[in-house]
Amino acid sequence: MESLPSKTSSVGVLSAPSHEENGTGLTGRITDLLTNGELEAQVGISIERDSSHVMLRGNAGMIKDVKSILEERGLERHSRRAPGQYSTEQYH
Repeated sequence: MESLPSKTSSVGVLSAPSHEENGTGLTGRITDLLTNGELEAQVGISIERDSSHVMLRGNAGMIKDVKSILEERGLERHSRRAPGQYSTEQYH
């Protein structure tokens, strides 16, 4: 995964743990990082319907909360029938 950004400039991976420091400068709930603008400021791009695809991985509660934030911005869930701007993978 770490080699992806160097091979494809439009792909990036950023870890933002909610409790422990990890060297990225981002720590805290992803919902807070999205709503206060820290996430987008850190990576230098904004999450937009026309140019973004977000992959959400984690527990169902976090995914539900982030989906609401993304949908407020006009992003839609990706499916085979209707391409969208975010995908999910839930851990139970």
